[in-house]
Amino acid sequence: KNFLPDFRQSSLTVFDAGRFKRTAVVMLGSAPESTRAAARTKLLKERQEKVAAEVKRAKRPSKWDNGDANPALSPEELEAEIQKAVDAVEVPEDDEKAWLEEVIDAQHENELAR
Repeated sequence: KNFLPDFRQSSLTVFDAGRFKRTAVVMLGSAPESTRAAARTKLLKERQEKVAAEVKRAKRPSKWDNGDANPALSPEELEAEIQKAVDAVEVPEDDEKAWLEEVIDAQHENELAR
């Protein structure tokens, strides 16, 4: 985003030219491993929470069912199903890269706001 002239111009309008020195800083290369690991962990946790919620919703009995489609599970069985689904969650490398770019963009916007 930083390479796009429109984005740079809109970012500069926030800062008064009389009070601030306008300097462009461009980062090249990949993110540090610590940032990548934190982003990977956060993405995996979000996906696991989403899968856990989906399993809970899918396995709970509906008040409109006669009990045929989703028989009621005991809390232990439900937790086992959720844990099984959560353990199966993986983060493809392409998704990780896209998500990492969003995290880095957000970090840069926060730094600009300071």
